[in-house]
Amino acid sequence: MAEAIGEDHSGVAHVIKALDLPEAVLAALWEHAGDVRVRAHFTEKRLRQLAAKGSGEKAILGEIQRVFEAGG
Repeated sequence: MAEAIGEDHSGVAHVIKALDLPEAVLAALWEHAGDVRVRAHFTEKRLRQLAAKGSGEKAILGEIQRVFEAGG
């Protein structure tokens, strides 16, 4: 993901670890890491918001899918 978004690998790893996102969410983000809309929408700030409000795995996966499909 770091390479796809042009960020430092360790920085991305720290963010993901800090958020402790479910494995399915991480997999979906990896799967769509090359999509400009997904990268623009799921910023560090947005992921922190989702984690802080306790959004469930299903809700986050649905949001990823909606953003991905919005451009397609």
